[in-house]
Amino acid sequence: MNALSKDQSSLVRRQILALSCLVAFIAGCPSNRSVAEGGKTMPALSEKPYPVTCDEAHRYAARALRAREYKITEVTRSAAGGLLVGIKEGQETRMTITCGGDGVRLKATGGGSWVEQGLQFSFHLVAEKGDRFWPPPKAPRVLLELIEGPEIKLWFPQDLSSAGVTAVRVRIFNGGTRDLRLDPKQITATAASGKSIRALPQAEVRERLAAIDPGIGERVLQGLTLKNGNMAKGFVFFPAGSYVSGTVQLVDVPTGEADGYEVSFTEPPAP
Repeated sequence: MNALSKDQSSLVRRQILALSCLVAFIAGCPSNRSVAEGGKTMPALSEKPYPVTCDEAHRYAARALRAREYKITEVTRSAAGGLLVGIKEGQETRMTITCGGDGVRLKATGGGSWVEQGLQFSFHLVAEKGDRFWPPPKAPRVLLELIEGPEIKLWFPQDLSSAGVTAVRVRIFNGGTRDLRLDPKQITATAASGKSIRALPQAEVRERLAAIDPGIGERVLQGLTLKNGNMAKGFVFFPAGSYVSGTVQLVDVPTGEADGYEVSFTEPPAP
């Protein structure tokens, strides 16, 4: 076989580089020029510092795991970082978080390189997006998360069982043109039995959780009118129990008509 010319060799190197970047994109790949030609190597996502708080990093890691249908079995948090453990199809994967002065880093381990890189990239997407609705929807959007098990530690200082409540995190974005009125008292959850349960009154929530979370007043979802582009977020609480879905009523201010938005708790929440 004839030897490759200089131009052909260069083309082959670039083709190999392109394939390598495609395979290892989520772990970081070289820039347009090869390292031998003076290019720089982009750092792996596990080495990337993210400009988010330590608390946010833990929550984003949980969202990345759930988006890939992992069950979160352990959450450990501290000011310096923490650990989330997820299991999927019997395989355990660990998300280790390190919090430093220049940002927060996350490293996924367990399940092989493809699994680890996939979770690194999922975290990257979630951390870049944050709590924004992106792309901005052109209609009202309602997201509900049932907060239970180890994930309670992501949001509250202590377990909520002693207060006899179940927490649901609410995020609402009004992408429509009409003003919408939100009343947290009209939010309901459907129990496993099929019964519809109304959210607990805010005064009762504050009384039950005051000893567990002194800052509970700032976390509770408030009633308000959402104009185009506005977002509301916070928690509503239900009597402790097993729930399969939640429903939010949004009232069209000009007409007074209400629309119900039901969200299943059995499906992975949106990232």
